[in-house]
Amino acid sequence: MAIAATSAPGYREEEVKKLAAYRINYILESHTQADRGLSSFTDRCIPTWLNWDMAPAIAQGDAFGWGIYGSGLNICIDILGISDQVKWNGKWRERDNYDTSVFKKVGKEISEWID
Repeated sequence: MAIAATSAPGYREEEVKKLAAYRINYILESHTQADRGLSSFTDRCIPTWLNWDMAPAIAQGDAFGWGIYGSGLNICIDILGISDQVKWNGKWRERDNYDTSVFKKVGKEISEWID
């Protein structure tokens, strides 16, 4: 979604926005745990990492949930343009230093081909 939104501006924009809204809702509904944290699993936290015992496998957030879904939620907030309505800033730093010129060129060519 992030590449589509920045590489081919306007292309299927409403569909991308609907997908972004759906992803926010899905992640928050299915991966929020009893402690209000996010977890990679829908029913418990990740108990181990690289054979290290990190936590009991109970319904609580974990570092992976926030690490993975935090970026995704921020991208979706940016795509939807709702950062002024939520506590997340909607900024995702990956795009600031990422050369998307090739993606933009391909996106433009695809848009022209489809139209």
